[in-house]
Amino acid sequence: MIGKFEFEVLTILKDQFMKICGNKPFEVNAVGRMAPKEQFYLEKLGDNLIAPFSPSVQNQYNQGGGNEPLKKMRALRSSSAMTFNIFGNDDAKILNENGVYQTYKVKFEKQHKTLKASASKAKANLDALLYNPETKQAYACEMKLAEWLFSSPSDLNVKYENIDCYDHQEAAVVFTPIAQTLRTQKASFRVYDANQVFKHTLACYNYCKEMQGTNQEITKLTLLNCVWELPNPKLIDAHQVNYLKRLKEEHKGSLDFNNLMQPAIPLFKSIGVDFDIQYISLGDFLKKLNLDQAHRDYLKRYTF
Repeated sequence: MIGKFEFEVLTILKDQFMKICGNKPFEVNAVGRMAPKEQFYLEKLGDNLIAPFSPSVQNQYNQGGGNEPLKKMRALRSSSAMTFNIFGNDDAKILNENGVYQTYKVKFEKQHKTLKASASKAKANLDALLYNPETKQAYACEMKLAEWLFSSPSDLNVKYENIDCYDHQEAAVVFTPIAQTLRTQKASFRVYDANQVFKHTLACYNYCKEMQGTNQEITKLTLLNCVWELPNPKLIDAHQVNYLKRLKEEHKGSLDFNNLMQPAIPLFKSIGVDFDIQYISLGDFLKKLNLDQAHRDYLKRYTF
């Protein structure tokens, strides 16, 4: 059975999707809390996307995990589908601090290692990596749709506390005490997924170091945690208090995590990378993108 809060949020997403995209077939026709969760899954992946994948993008998703992630992208709550719907098959144009749009190449489901292969074969999986080869600036995008509303973060593997598991000892010196703090104070991050962003930060460091001196070198990197937030909490009136409580915890968790990660900034600087972590709502992020009106109209399925 689907929880009351989760069901109401997903129903709001479904109603808005149908308003913007029209009636599409879902995996099951039954509706209600007692019906399967597949009532919120499109029957066809293409119906949940703004456009078909280009061959290049299709290959990126295939390499990023294959059929299982693609099946999950049929869900209205899929962060991966939302990520593609934001960027599509083209380059991304993002407004910089000087009010000028800069163009970035987009790679979806970008994977990179965190620890030595002998310690863990698992890789951090970014929703998208945006890169400008002229300025050598990049955005590492971790996108969240509804995960933060319905589930708690997974525990951080104890191996992140072991210096011997790291590829680069200078990184181990910085990251192991942070890992210890995250594992001992996990109650402070019951909503914000600090463990995942920690692993992304480590993977970003490894990637930046390996790209030094290549044509993919990065000199400025923003780890962007872009989160879908209800445009109007009154839409979920019966559960508004619960929603606002989780939103407050999400924001506080982000601030606390940023403070905890401050030692990583000089670590990145030591390899020539200006690094920061930013939390931004989906609505605010879309304001920074150069999108045509048809694209913005489609994204109203998320922004209402």
